[in-house]
Amino acid sequence: MLRVTVSALTTVILLTGTPAPAGAQSAISLLAGPSWDLSGFGSAFATNVGFAWRPVGRGFVVEPGAGFFESTRGSEGGETTWFFPEISLQAELPAGPIYPYLGAGAGLGRRSSPDRDRWVSTLHFLVGVRVAVSEDWSLRSEFRIRLVDPFAESIGDLGVGFARRIF
Repeated sequence: MLRVTVSALTTVILLTGTPAPAGAQSAISLLAGPSWDLSGFGSAFATNVGFAWRPVGRGFVVEPGAGFFESTRGSEGGETTWFFPEISLQAELPAGPIYPYLGAGAGLGRRSSPDRDRWVSTLHFLVGVRVAVSEDWSLRSEFRIRLVDPFAESIGDLGVGFARRIF
């Protein structure tokens, strides 16, 4: 009985009672890197900005954010620009300064192209890692698959960047 009580108390203290590094605080992040229109129309540079918020402490992240992707569509010609306001729910596993995570979310996508502009719904799935490098800063890398409209097109982003703890 004493072992179970000590183990339970230690778990609670470790999960809630210790200060967390930059990867475990609410933070704003900027990611950038290559992005591919997986429907076969091209690739380009993508950026994503997000606000990682942990409403219940470590292990669970709510992240509203926005992504931007622009490409020249091979067969259609012209540029296509996507803007993605979205929200993700992520499960992370804190392991010292390293925070690997898996997530999924939904949002909207605004497609602007020479032939038309439109808003569509999106779904996305992601896997990534946050690495605390100081109390306020962390590095971050993420791979995200985005299903657009929701299955008419798909886009893959590989982002690398940084995050700054804001509270």
